[in-house]
Amino acid sequence: MNEEFIHKEAVMPFIDFQALKSALTIEETATLLGLAMKQAGNQLRGICPACKTTGGRELVITPDKAAWFCFSLKKGGDLIALAAHIRNESVKEAAAFLADHIGTVTAPVTTSKSTGTSSQEPSQPEKSRH
Repeated sequence: MNEEFIHKEAVMPFIDFQALKSALTIEETATLLGLAMKQAGNQLRGICPACKTTGGRELVITPDKAAWFCFSLKKGGDLIALAAHIRNESVKEAAAFLADHIGTVTAPVTTSKSTGTSSQEPSQPEKSRH
């Protein structure tokens, strides 16, 4: 195995999930993802493009709860999980996609490929107390 590859570090942005969820609504997320949803009472319903469904009611978004559910896969969650499901990527990648559109990335995180550990670099250096 190539030693140079094993010891390289990848820089991934730290994303404040709470700030992201405060900055976007689940409806805005659905629009950003290009989902065609129809109002059905207090819910939005539509085709789940990730599951390639055709019935039109498999994907349900409940704005009052800021939640979604896919009946095809029987899974749901918050707006970050929705982006991950629709884009078929990890929650971190989905959060980065959403943050990219609203600018909530706060600090880089360095991930060591050899150990799999990560550490957040501080946004501002700590001041000395002299």
